[in-house]
Amino acid sequence: IYGWGGADVGQIIGFPDRHPGCAIIPLEQNYRSTTLILDCANAVIRGGMRRHDKQLWSDLGPGDPVEVHGFGDERDEARWAAMLARSAIDEGESPSEIAVFYRTHAQSRPLEEAMRLCGIRYRMLGGIRFYDRREIKDLVAYLRLLTNPDSDLDCLRIINVPARRIGAKTIERLSSWALANECSLYTACGPDSQHGGAAGLGKSTCRTVQSFWQLIEDLRKDSEGLAHDQVAALVLGRTEYIESIREEQDGDVRVENLGEFVGALEQFSSEQPEASLAEYLEQISLATSGDDESQTDAAITLMTIHSAKGLEFDRVILTGMEEGVFPHMRALDSDDPQAIEEERRLAYVAVTRARRKLTLSYVERRFLWGGTQVRPPSRFLQALPPEASTRHGLAAGRRTSNSYTPKPRTPSWDD
Repeated sequence: IYGWGGADVGQIIGFPDRHPGCAIIPLEQNYRSTTLILDCANAVIRGGMRRHDKQLWSDLGPGDPVEVHGFGDERDEARWAAMLARSAIDEGESPSEIAVFYRTHAQSRPLEEAMRLCGIRYRMLGGIRFYDRREIKDLVAYLRLLTNPDSDLDCLRIINVPARRIGAKTIERLSSWALANECSLYTACGPDSQHGGAAGLGKSTCRTVQSFWQLIEDLRKDSEGLAHDQVAALVLGRTEYIESIREEQDGDVRVENLGEFVGALEQFSSEQPEASLAEYLEQISLATSGDDESQTDAAITLMTIHSAKGLEFDRVILTGMEEGVFPHMRALDSDDPQAIEEERRLAYVAVTRARRKLTLSYVERRFLWGGTQVRPPSRFLQALPPEASTRHGLAAGRRTSNSYTPKPRTPSWDD
């Protein structure tokens, strides 16, 4: 499942060819999961092209059938996942034995919000809470500065983000000047402050600082009358923030997180059309200020499937089982058939993390890139044997199809 990191499953598959006469010993007894969970795992991986055949079995008994639930959108899915976890905890299950999986980090936002609303403590394993991620904090700082130019903390965060040659010494001089003149750091960056001589800045540095001030002024002016998500997209486009992070090692993940945030803004606008951008930003502050980061046993675990490798839980809730989400859109777009095979192996890993109870979910509509994306349920759900699984909600009576042809949407941050 680590092809993106240079791993090659061919090293295992081709071993008998390189070493003729070697013994292949299948390790098929599973000591973790119940039989019905293993039946689903075997069915998911059976469609793989490059693998040594084996059939997992267990003497732990059949256990409960694997459940598949369908929902209208990711908010319904998240509320259901939180209520399921809440009910399990109330019935005596240990929070530390409950895990919620998702394919990408961007999917965690609605799940985190739903857990807070249900009063469920959670920890993020192998990741950072959505609103604590660097790119989200940067964008939020820009938006806060637009709504409140006197916010020195937000100005300090983004005055040189993306890098615009405003160094620590320049910021220190501007801050000292602002303190002495009882004004905000942002005001000290403007042309009316006469900071050049007073703060000891050279002409070139003055021009750079004032260009930052002018950028914010233009954004404040041009964002008037725009929807909240359009303001965020305008900021990302004008600042060229996307271009600055796209080349980073995890740039695609960060861009995806920003897309999720823009989508959340549009949802907020549609649900509360009279609410201001400042009110939304205040909601974020209230939601995150009470977060408990302690890694205690009295918390459920939220994580990506990659982070779950090697772990096990009594109850696993696997969300986002749609084409384009899991399997990921990159795999669907790839000309390499091994991309889908890697997604299949990842699905196998997810299913086999559950000891006693496994629940999978998908949605018909998911907010991505500031728009509603309609995609069919994942092909991996189609593989589940009916005798080992049950379907509920929108999934009841429905068998999925893998005939989906993806039509990727490239977000524009200049709209």
